[in-house]
Amino acid sequence: MRSRNPSSKPASSHLPLHQTQQSINPIKQKTFFLPHHRKKRRKVSPKLSFMFPKIDAFIATHSPSWYRTPVVQTAALGVVFFFVFAAYTTIQFYAASIYGSNLASDSVSAVYFTFTLTCLVAPGIINKWGCRMAMFIGVLGYASLVLASLIYFLCGGEEVRWARRLVVWGGAVLGCGASILWTAQGRLILQYAAKATELENLGGKGPDGTVVTIENVEKSTQTGKLMGLFWAIFQCSSLVGGSISFMYYNEKPEGSTALYCLFLGFILMGAVFTQFLLPPSVLRKNTTTIILMEPVEK
Repeated sequence: MRSRNPSSKPASSHLPLHQTQQSINPIKQKTFFLPHHRKKRRKVSPKLSFMFPKIDAFIATHSPSWYRTPVVQTAALGVVFFFVFAAYTTIQFYAASIYGSNLASDSVSAVYFTFTLTCLVAPGIINKWGCRMAMFIGVLGYASLVLASLIYFLCGGEEVRWARRLVVWGGAVLGCGASILWTAQGRLILQYAAKATELENLGGKGPDGTVVTIENVEKSTQTGKLMGLFWAIFQCSSLVGGSISFMYYNEKPEGSTALYCLFLGFILMGAVFTQFLLPPSVLRKNTTTIILMEPVEK
């Protein structure tokens, strides 16, 4: 007779089926995990992300103290716009005689259409890349129209349809660059003004007699001073553009390859000058003083 004692049953009978099979056939089972497909974040190229810090470190160690002041940096910002708009203002004033009335109107319309649209996203671009990198890209947008115009004149001008379309597309790219350039300029000059105010008044007393601190540093009047300096240098570009117009367009009211090579050189010089703009964090107050010595009576 079989025993009814439950202890006489095999111990494996109380286990689940899969555990019983593992005890009988102790085969090592490997678990394979499939990798999760995640979206890779786009990272800034190391060459771009470390370009400005290296330039800043070089200028900070090799430049005189007067160059690392908010006033000089604002003047350098004005020089950037001086070179860019000495070329573009002349092109814009004489667009009808350079391209013809139809192509000029199409190009200018493309400029302001894309300028209006990209103004909505320009602050996000500046937050991503920073003011100086955004200005560098914006200046290259102006160079696109000059380069398209140079190709336009080299390839036959108004008779070539694709060259005409290239000028219109160059104007569209310029509008995108203009929105980034002017938005970055406004932000950077306000940062310079805030830094100048902090260096000038921090620890001292403001116009109303209150002690100037970080919290109320914006009450000073350094913003208007730097704004006036920038616009004074910027408006000098009209003098250069007017001189070019007087010397060149007075005799030949048309565009040429040599003229647009000159314009392209001006804009590229402006792009180069953006590399010499310093961030507000490294600016210092110019502590150079002149000591007047009284003559010693003998």
